[in-house]
Order: sequence, then C-alpha cells, then structure tokens
Amino acid sequence: MRRLLRSLTVAVLLASALAAAPVVDSVSITVSDLDRAVDFYSKVLNFQKISEYEVAGAGYEHLEGVFGVRIRAARMQLGNEKIELMEYLAPKGRP
Repeated sequence: MRRLLRSLTVAVLLASALAAAPVVDSVSITVSDLDRAVDFYSKVLNFQKISEYEVAGAGYEHLEGVFGVRIRAARMQLGNEKIELMEYLAPKGRP
C-alpha cells in the first residue's frame, strides 16, 4: 500500500511539473541575408513562410541589448515545428 501511495504521489508530482513547464513556440536563428535564408529553408527544407515583419524601438533595444537595433524577421513552419529567421538591419552585423 505504501509503495502504491508513493508511486501515485510521484506520478502526480511529475504530471504537475510537466503541465507547468514552459512551452517553446519556436527557435530563432540569426541570418545575414533574410531573403536568401527564406529561399533555402522553403526550397531545400520545405518550410513554409507564415509571416514576415520588421521590429525596432526602445523595447527591442533593451531586449537585445543593442542601441538602435532594427530587425527584419520571418517565421517559418514545417509541420508542427516553427523557426524564426532574424536579420539585423541596424546595426549591420558581419556575414
């Protein structure tokens, strides 16, 4: 009886820990040329582009730790998996 109770307790604790675990929506990858990267991921790896956007401003400067940051990004999807390709427009990085 003690073993059963202990096993149930462990199962409940494990289930609650898994339910509270953060879910990763996507992984971000920095690229030097967004158009070329989107072309590669869509034609060679069969990802589909689901959105493209550009971000800038104080909030992103604090988030990235880079003054004057401007980012162009595209979200790509393959099945249930998603990635985000990010190109830094300002300041321009090294290729």
